[in-house]
Amino acid sequence: QEMAIVELALGHVDWLHQRQADDAVNESVVQLSPRQRQVLMMLLAGQSLKEIARQLDLSDHTVGDYVKQLHKLFDVASRAELQARFFLDL
Repeated sequence: QEMAIVELALGHVDWLHQRQADDAVNESVVQLSPRQRQVLMMLLAGQSLKEIARQLDLSDHTVGDYVKQLHKLFDVASRAELQARFFLDL
């Protein structure tokens, strides 16, 4: 069921669908909480931390915590590296 949700969500991201992200990235996305997935998708869409916080009705600090968790899970040190993980299938 979780994988079906991830495939549905990622299917709406044209660049990812066209590149057919590898299974390791898909598995990592499956491990995310629903809120972590929301933050990830918004980050990948280019939204700022403040925009994400406002849209999800969270504090900037809470969004920052989610971003740190995502960086740790995907073994990246910046937003650019996180985006590269998905855009370039690293």
